[in-house]
Amino acid sequence: SLMIGNNVIADMENGFFKDTNTQIQMVCDMIREDPQIQNGFNALGFSQGGQFLRAVQQRCPELGMKNLVTVGAQHQGVFGFPNCPGEIVYFCDIVRDLLNYGAYADFVQNFLVQAQYWHDPLHIDTYIAKSQFIGEINNEGAEKKPEYATNLAQLQNFVMIKHSKDTM
Repeated sequence: SLMIGNNVIADMENGFFKDTNTQIQMVCDMIREDPQIQNGFNALGFSQGGQFLRAVQQRCPELGMKNLVTVGAQHQGVFGFPNCPGEIVYFCDIVRDLLNYGAYADFVQNFLVQAQYWHDPLHIDTYIAKSQFIGEINNEGAEKKPEYATNLAQLQNFVMIKHSKDTM
């Protein structure tokens, strides 16, 4: 299991407020320095962890990921923020408002992880131009990275499990 931060609370906060691209580099460094997985490893990602681990393979293929299984991952991103987890309804409302009105504003993209997974199908040009994470790893930006497909093809298996009754 990977933890971004020194404790569970920091890990949870970073899941909301630490730039995803920075987190991916941190995880690449953690895996690179872990002697227990120097001969390769299998990866399992749930929800946004699925595309996070896909990005790890796309950007750091030298780490030796053998198989990647994603469960309920939003590989095309998200649009909306239903059923916000946690007990702080006010916080969830603030996040929804930020995403609806400014998901692609630079300051929002820079600090709100959910904005980095945002794929607005109603404003495709803005999504392509401004997405700092999901659009980039999906190779939808102006600068294409053919190595991303090559790096994914190095996996022995890439399994994407979709929830058939996802209410999110």
